[in-house]
Amino acid sequence: MIGKYDIQLFWDREDDDYIAVASDFEGSVSAHGKTPHDALRELEVAIGLVEEIYDEEGWELPTAHGYSGSFVLRVPRSLHARLSRVAKGEGVSMNSLIVSYLSERTGGGSVVARLRGAMGGEARVSEYREYPEEKHGS
Repeated sequence: MIGKYDIQLFWDREDDDYIAVASDFEGSVSAHGKTPHDALRELEVAIGLVEEIYDEEGWELPTAHGYSGSFVLRVPRSLHARLSRVAKGEGVSMNSLIVSYLSERTGGGSVVARLRGAMGGEARVSEYREYPEEKHGS
């Protein structure tokens, strides 16, 4: 049941435990645990109880967001030109370059840095190949 919802897992320094959150529910549903596994197991129990309440009340359960992995972004022409030059200089598409930048900035780590580490520091951005986009609703 837990796989039906968008789940986030956090470390809480103050309480010295993990917090698992299902944010698809109004007001969110959360649970704590000493390990990530414990927090997720407790969240599954909490979601089960919340689903029972939704069922008893006749409320519709939330659905997963179903992100498509695609969005439109407008940028100033000067930024577009700079990104295009950098991508061309690295021998990659602008999409690959921007995905790498966004991944690095949002804490996902740089795809390029991971490749460089895996290849002994020799990888260039052009050695990164994207997987085909999955097709599902947005």
